[in-house]
Amino acid sequence: MNTQRLAQALTLVCIVAAFAAIGIRQGGWKLNSKFKAAETPADAVYRMVDAARQGDVRAYLNCYTDRMEADLQKLLAEKTESGFAEYLKISNTPVKGVAVAEPEFPSSEEARLAVEFVYADHTERQTMYLRRIYGGWRIARTDAAQERKMPIPYGTPVAE
Repeated sequence: MNTQRLAQALTLVCIVAAFAAIGIRQGGWKLNSKFKAAETPADAVYRMVDAARQGDVRAYLNCYTDRMEADLQKLLAEKTESGFAEYLKISNTPVKGVAVAEPEFPSSEEARLAVEFVYADHTERQTMYLRRIYGGWRIARTDAAQERKMPIPYGTPVAE
């Protein structure tokens, strides 16, 4: 290869690399979003809720780590994947909304946050503990949910 051809090839490689960098930086090109690492602890919780609502078993399991992930894998083995997907959808149907508090960070690799699930007639508040895995956040464990009855059920029309 002569010097002129080598210079042309290197120039072409640099131009392609520059366009690729711009495309990635502007978010035009994305990796498979189901396995994208959660940037914040709240992102992990919202991804878990979205995956459950959609019945996306793989994306749902990808939100967990440690003992919780192992327990969910056992549950999946007991059911078929389609059965587990249906279970996720049905169990999340009554959820009207999710509120996530600002996380606390006991360390740079751990987070704790309160999550409130809103139902028509009550809310359930739960503390979730997350760990940073490969740069993203995953749910490692949760405390038992604390139920609170709502004085006015969700969706009640407001009298004017």
